[in-house]
Amino acid sequence: MGFSSRELWTIIHGMVLGGLLLLGFSGFLVGLWGLRSTSQTGMVRLKHLKILSLGIWALTILAWLTVITGTYLSYPWFRAVPPPQADLSRYPQAFLLADPHLAFWEDYVMEWKEHFSWFAPVLMTAVSFLVARYRKNLVEEPRLFKAAVVFVTIAFIASVVGGFVGALVTRVAPVR
Repeated sequence: MGFSSRELWTIIHGMVLGGLLLLGFSGFLVGLWGLRSTSQTGMVRLKHLKILSLGIWALTILAWLTVITGTYLSYPWFRAVPPPQADLSRYPQAFLLADPHLAFWEDYVMEWKEHFSWFAPVLMTAVSFLVARYRKNLVEEPRLFKAAVVFVTIAFIASVVGGFVGALVTRVAPVR
C-alpha cells in the first residue's frame, strides 16, 4: 500500500511542516520566556537573543511554507470539481457537500481553517521583525515583550485550529 502524490503532499503539509511548526512554537515561547531571567549576564543574554532571532526566522519560514503548501497544493485537490457520475469519495469538497450531515464541515469548518490559518505566518513575520528591530530592548520594554508573546500565542492558536480541523476533515474526506 503506497501513497499517491496528493496524499504524500498532504502528509508533508500537515504532519511534517505543520507538526514541526507546532513544536517550534513551544520552543520559541520557552526561549522568549527565558529572556526574562535576571540571572543572565549581558553576553549570555545577547547570545540567547541571537539564537532566538534565528529561531523565530526559521519558524516564520516554516509557517509560510505550511500555509502555502496547504493553500496552493492540497486545497486545490480538495476543491476539485468531479465530472458527472464520478465517485465523490475522490473529490473531498463535493463529497462533504453531497451529504447534508457532512456539509457543515465544508460550509463552516473549512472556511474557518482556510482563512484563520493565514494569521500564523503574518503574525510570525511581525514577531520576527519585532525581535530583529528591538533585539536588546525586547526584555527591558514590557510592551514589546507582551506584544511578541501575544502575537506568537495567537499564531500558535491559529496553527492549532488549522491543524486540528485539517486532521478532522482529512479523516472524513481525505485528498486522494
